Amino acid sequence: MRPSGASNRRWSALGTRLVDVAVAGYVTVCTDVLLQLGLVRTLLGLSDVTAQFSRLVRDVGLQLQSARPEAALTIILAFGAWFWTWKHSNRSLPVAGVLLCTVMLAAIGRRSVLTALDWTTGDPPQFVEVGDWARRSTPVTAKFIFFEVDATSSQPRSWQTVSQRGAAELYYTFQKAYSPDRRLLEIDALVNELHGLPTVDLSGGLPQFSTTDLHRRYQAFHLADFLRVGRLSGASFVVLPAYRPLDLPEAFRNHLFVAYRLPVEVGGRQLLVQAIGPGGVTVSWTAEPGSLPIQMFVDFRHPGTHALAGRACCATIEGCKGEHTVLVPTNLAPGTYLPMVGRVGDTNEVAASEYLVIK
Repeated sequence: MRPSGASNRRWSALGTRLVDVAVAGYVTVCTDVLLQLGLVRTLLGLSDVTAQFSRLVRDVGLQLQSARPEAALTIILAFGAWFWTWKHSNRSLPVAGVLLCTVMLAAIGRRSVLTALDWTTGDPPQFVEVGDWARRSTPVTAKFIFFEVDATSSQPRSWQTVSQRGAAELYYTFQKAYSPDRRLLEIDALVNELHGLPTVDLSGGLPQFSTTDLHRRYQAFHLADFLRVGRLSGASFVVLPAYRPLDLPEAFRNHLFVAYRLPVEVGGRQLLVQAIGPGGVTVSWTAEPGSLPIQMFVDFRHPGTHALAGRACCATIEGCKGEHTVLVPTNLAPGTYLPMVGRVGDTNEVAASEYLVIK
């Protein structure tokens, strides 16, 4: 049985209304993105059930705001398709326009969601997490070995911006194009030294290697290279991707990054903090054969003022290698302290890796 003419007209009218609704929705969403009205983000936020999803919704909205050119073009196409529907009875062109708008919006949405997922659960938040740990758990004087390249920009990631802590100079300065300060050339010379490169005259202003070359060399570093960089730069930690293990004690780990403690020299011995906790500070050491014994102490100081809160003394360090745990003084009140390792008879102290929290 063939449908009647009235039925065909009803279906045709319904199709026209659906096209109008779809075009109106496209125009509304794209206008919201173009003018940053926040309507889409508000509507998406109504279905929030977890904090993680809330961050994802926020990041999707922010990424949609960056899609203004695509949104503007989609508005033009959608309006053109609707106008043709209103002026002509031929539906083929407006349907094609609506399909094109759908594809464009799908592409915008896919890119936004994937970017938001990356910022919420991928590499960037893991990087921020290790930076937050460094800012919370180490003194402002702490220095880190960190040289990772952002895959999206091929530029070194800024450890200092995220952690607010210093980093070893492992790539050449970029300010030489704007400043004639010779200290920038001294930094570039230090870069060569940290990488184990021969010293050359850099006064011509051209770097000896590109950042990519230096990063490639850095990716081939072994433990001895990191120890050299730590000794020359004064770094206390090295932060590496989790797939690059080092035979050093871990201070922090997440899914993508690991922060390792580096040894420091005290009294001719290499001291390495193996662990810090309420039970004490565990220190291992290595020394050349025939080295004289030394007496080690650990001061526990307040982070802000460096005022002495307590001292654990003394531990005898002798032999070529060994390990000792210095107990935390029982009179320390709950709080945060900075352990300072030193040698009896020497006023020079070396800050231990990170803060000790006593609850």
